[in-house]
Amino acid sequence: MLQVSGMGMDQVKWYIDWCEPVVVALYKRDRQAIIDAIGAAQDAIISADFPDQDRECLLYQITYLEYQCQSALKDETWMREWLPKIFDRMAKPSMIPQAEKLRRRLNLQFRMLLDQKERKMLEPPEFEQMFRLIPQEEYSTELWHYIASWAFRYSQPQYVKDAYEFAVTNAHGFNVEWSWQRVHVMWQMVTGKAKPQDLIWLIKGAEIVGHLISFKNQILPRALELGLVTERVEVVFRERSIELNRGTNCRLEEWLKPHLKGNGPPPAAPAQFGSAF
Repeated sequence: MLQVSGMGMDQVKWYIDWCEPVVVALYKRDRQAIIDAIGAAQDAIISADFPDQDRECLLYQITYLEYQCQSALKDETWMREWLPKIFDRMAKPSMIPQAEKLRRRLNLQFRMLLDQKERKMLEPPEFEQMFRLIPQEEYSTELWHYIASWAFRYSQPQYVKDAYEFAVTNAHGFNVEWSWQRVHVMWQMVTGKAKPQDLIWLIKGAEIVGHLISFKNQILPRALELGLVTERVEVVFRERSIELNRGTNCRLEEWLKPHLKGNGPPPAAPAQFGSAF
């Protein structure tokens, strides 16, 4: 669930040039491509000649993406060394208005991810405080995807409902169909209306393996508590897992292509992987 919202095409060249390669590498779980793409973006932050607003936005976006990548790669050595620095960087306000709006959204997403991984809890009062600071033009499919997960975890039905309404009226970019189906099932579950067929519908709608991982980690535990996991649900899950694991890289390339704004190959990147933050 990665995208930029609230910006015109002329304003997101920095995202196309330096962030899209990271997004593609992240979805493919390609360790070396991640290292190269993040290294190139970090070099650009230091040396590239572009406006301060773009530089500051890129700084926050790459900080956020770097955490997502290392979390996906399960690099605990990196987490011990760099997570406190990432936390401080995301919490530090920008004096540039556009960058500050982006930071507020990304920081809330970052905190919800930390909560999801049980690295640092985000209790409802703190969530409310952070959410109120995000301007509506920064609302995105990605933001509401994570809000839905957080609200489902903390049994906050109003936010699940709000996420559902956003998904069916405003969602665009990656995962649109999955986002709508996923939050619909969450809403059915928190309101006590879910049936095993709802789980089967969601599983069959999965487009990539990551969707099934999300289902297993976030929805399945509650579904088991509610007695919704039948033998048929288990069979459909296994069958869909087998289907999606066939030709994964090819499918990912085709699935990502329509959603990427840039044209041509990603920029060249250095092999050395470190952090500029």
